[in-house]
Amino acid sequence: MLILLWVNDEIMVDKFHANGDRIHQVFRNMNQSGGMVSTTWTIPKPAADLMKAEYPEVDEVVQVSWLMDSRYKKDDEVSTEMGFFVTPNFLTLFSYEWLEGDEKTALNDISSIVISRLVAEKHFGSQWKEKALGSIVELDGIREAIVTGVFENVGDNSSLQFDWLLPAEAFFAHNNWVNDWGNGSFRIYFTTKN
Repeated sequence: MLILLWVNDEIMVDKFHANGDRIHQVFRNMNQSGGMVSTTWTIPKPAADLMKAEYPEVDEVVQVSWLMDSRYKKDDEVSTEMGFFVTPNFLTLFSYEWLEGDEKTALNDISSIVISRLVAEKHFGSQWKEKALGSIVELDGIREAIVTGVFENVGDNSSLQFDWLLPAEAFFAHNNWVNDWGNGSFRIYFTTKN
């Protein structure tokens, strides 16, 4: 019975995405010394650009950073939250429940941030729906971001766990190394055309 429950839980992961049957993730095999092969999800950024330009069967390409922690400050409330840098279409490719803001444009500006309901409640209280959007928050004591959206807390049935999302362009602008084929910067997810 326990094995059945565990298997059922495992097969339900990521089943809530509307495009789930069309979403794929890119992995690469890297030859190591001694004939070992290492398989990883860290893919060079130019691969995503190439996929969009050279493969007509690819519909959308989304890039997602590794999970990062960030010190998040609003007024006197400070907390450490986990999240990703993502390309803007992350919000439309994946089907996370959207609560406030416009998910189609929320990450178009490099100074924007979208946060979970948990973070919104923590920093804006019970009136977060009236206060969060348009508010300026401080990140890691070095930059400010404008809250442009709030999403429902990510459930356990998601393989990606996060409480904030920042535009990947903000990361790319300060890290030129991502444009080199030798890096292993971001995950790449893509959808195929119908």
